[in-house]
Amino acid sequence: MILALFAAAGCEPRQPPGQGEVVGASDNLLLHEGSQWGTPVEVLPPGPPDAHGSRWWQLRYADEIGGVRGSRLVIVDAHSAWAQHPYAGYVVRVPTSAKSSATNPVVVQEGAFILMVTPPAVVDDEKMAELEREVARLNALGGEAGLYPIFSLRTNRAGETAIVYGWQGDRGIQRDDRVSEWLTARTPYGAGTWVDLLPP
Repeated sequence: MILALFAAAGCEPRQPPGQGEVVGASDNLLLHEGSQWGTPVEVLPPGPPDAHGSRWWQLRYADEIGGVRGSRLVIVDAHSAWAQHPYAGYVVRVPTSAKSSATNPVVVQEGAFILMVTPPAVVDDEKMAELEREVARLNALGGEAGLYPIFSLRTNRAGETAIVYGWQGDRGIQRDDRVSEWLTARTPYGAGTWVDLLPP
């Protein structure tokens, strides 16, 4: 009977890791690397499976002073609790919030839209550098003034580049007029233009 109980216990499937185990796995990775990032400021539960069928917890740590905003990320496999830094092509997820403030910013959900902040245009290297600086400024402003910082540059098939909000490599965000309101109130660009990425 005792042997049967041990055998039954040994056949039980491994339970998915909980948040405590996930944070511990991330801590171990950072400890092994010699990184001192402190406690994660945001822990998102597993999202939809990626292209390889894996689902990941996402942990975000406080930004390094003078560093790239949002670059301190660790992802943890929802099945094995394996911790690693985001792989090439990983789409950073953002939380959902209903309130807007510096500590609880307007954030967005994945969807099929991007907000065109500036009109697309062919630009030279000097103008491209200027646009990159403006993107950095807008993201810093968003972090300070209540908008999740996902401004970026996007170049279309015609070789025209624009500042956009919500582009995440292979997808956009859900349309949210609060983003347009924020843009109108705090920048010289007006409300911007929402663009549907899905073909008609």
